[in-house]
Amino acid sequence: MPSPCGKRSGSALRNAKGGRLASSRETRRARSNTNYWMQRCAVVDLALTKDYVKRNVAVRFFFKPYMNLRYKRGDRQYRKSADSSWLKSQHNRYRGKRCFIIGNGPSLKSSDLDLIADEFSFASNGIYHLFEDTSWRPSHYIAVDRYFIESEANMLANINLPCVLVDLFAEKYLPKKSEHVVFVNLHMDSFSLKKYTTTNISFSDRPHLRIAGGYTVTYAAMQLALFMGFTDIILLGIDHNYAREVTSQNRIVQRGNNEDHFFKDDHAKGCLYYEGVEYAYELAKEKAREKGARIVNATRGGDLDIFERLSLEEVLGL
Repeated sequence: MPSPCGKRSGSALRNAKGGRLASSRETRRARSNTNYWMQRCAVVDLALTKDYVKRNVAVRFFFKPYMNLRYKRGDRQYRKSADSSWLKSQHNRYRGKRCFIIGNGPSLKSSDLDLIADEFSFASNGIYHLFEDTSWRPSHYIAVDRYFIESEANMLANINLPCVLVDLFAEKYLPKKSEHVVFVNLHMDSFSLKKYTTTNISFSDRPHLRIAGGYTVTYAAMQLALFMGFTDIILLGIDHNYAREVTSQNRIVQRGNNEDHFFKDDHAKGCLYYEGVEYAYELAKEKAREKGARIVNATRGGDLDIFERLSLEEVLGL
């Protein structure tokens, strides 16, 4: 399979010290220190503060000019970048082809990934924890969650995959960017005076300018896959069954250790917007239909029933 972003190849992920693949055990050990958890608490507090800003009309009134100016200025700057130009060149590059979007749910098995080793695929976040168990590697790796990028900067700096798509936020952590790393411009819609809801979500037909946020990295992958021309998009390992408490605003508040990933992913804790995620998926389904494409869920089990379901064996003709 040709390299989507550049010519570099080799081992998928190496630790900063000297070439050995970093294990999930080492990663968990690094997260056990007090500073790590203090930083995580601070991030949750910041998320709640931002949520208040979004929902308070008076605060939005004063923030609106600044936020919209900030968004527009950032969009103009990104439009002139080499990253934007490269993404634009990918429009319909894979017209009529099939790809897989891989989640990090507990149903995901390395044996299933072995079956799609020769397929185009998008994977995200901590998927590299499975690399020691499978020869499969994603053709496109994506990370847009800012806290994940900040806390996993060392991992991202040493990941070596055909195409690594990361949010612009990562620029300060990847100052000497490799040719296979592409920065993407992801943010929510323009700051509005309208009542804030978790369904204030759009779909970007031009991700080379901006990718629309949708409370999950999977939504970003869907926008990119459709832009690149894939007509059959298969979801695998997207269980969508987070252990949760749901507030009156339909926010999922996750407590304690999360058992809903194939590894104990500390980044999955915090606040997730359940209603927003499902709205984003519905929007992606409709956009796929308009483009003559389809999104199929081949996840083994799980609670995501928005998309047509097929087994992985049916998809692969096994």
